Amino acid sequence: MRHPVEMSLIGQWPVDIWGNTRVLVAVSGGADSVALLRGMLRLTPNPKLIEVAHFDHCWRAEESDGDAQFVAELCATLDVRFTLERADACSPASSVKRSEQAARQLRYDFLIKAAYRAGARYVVCGHTASDRAETLLHNLFRGTGLRGAAGPAKNRNLDEELVLVRPLLACTRPMIEDYLRQLEQPYRTDSSNADASYRRNYLRNVLLPAVREAYGEHVESRLISFSELAAEANAVLKHYAQQYWCQVESQLKPNHANVIDRNSAITFPHFDLLPTPWPVVHQAIQSAWQERRWALGDMTLGHWNQIRQVYESQPSEIASPAITLPGQLRLDSVAGWVQITS
Repeated sequence: MRHPVEMSLIGQWPVDIWGNTRVLVAVSGGADSVALLRGMLRLTPNPKLIEVAHFDHCWRAEESDGDAQFVAELCATLDVRFTLERADACSPASSVKRSEQAARQLRYDFLIKAAYRAGARYVVCGHTASDRAETLLHNLFRGTGLRGAAGPAKNRNLDEELVLVRPLLACTRPMIEDYLRQLEQPYRTDSSNADASYRRNYLRNVLLPAVREAYGEHVESRLISFSELAAEANAVLKHYAQQYWCQVESQLKPNHANVIDRNSAITFPHFDLLPTPWPVVHQAIQSAWQERRWALGDMTLGHWNQIRQVYESQPSEIASPAITLPGQLRLDSVAGWVQITS
């Protein structure tokens, strides 16, 4: 009988979709990604089509080196092709500032390059139900909107010809650890995960265990059910947001052609000129924001409320004083149009 982790993998991402396609698996050496790799290798009819990529941020000195060595040795044991890249921060002379957001971008840039080199169609990551619950709480506490409550999608486009897949989103961390115990498969543990001064670690090690004790072991599944409802509502908003941009484009004047310029400002009319509920406009702005690869992480509810106040205010032919947003972005209003520029 197959372990629940393998059954979940089959249910979330049937083998007939990927079993005959080259796939790149992102493996950090931690329990989740190691379980993902082992599970996929046990399920696939073509193990030679699976390759592994590991990105070393060099944040933890010898421990980071140990992670990279562990993944390399694991791949050698499993006879899986392996590719490694180290960040510029690995250089002794590096003065690169550490940032979770920057690290994430570096990691995904590497995965995209590695996937194209490998000829892969899919990039697969080991995010779990526990990660999803933690992300939901993290986003709620920092003042997210509905989009943040929706959590990570199982599939999303990573690049024009690449799909990012998270097939373990139905698996909890205890399931993963039980699976690895049954396989007698070791994995690496990041020592920094025990530091409760990091918000995600506090959620994982302090808050969620307390909530489980108070509300029962199924609290994660309940959080995820809420996240899925938010995702459905967000999908509806996304549909209306696309329609909104079509309406904006139809209202363009020659001197406002940059509204649809995907590489410059985000420009849209005040509410009085195109009456649209704020949740739809909010979704539209966020989508345009991501297209420009602007950072969303530092945008709080207060910042979004500033944009909303300008959007819902009376339009004026006179330019209003600019408002500074995170990432050195500038919020302006002039001639009935709201504009966000980098």
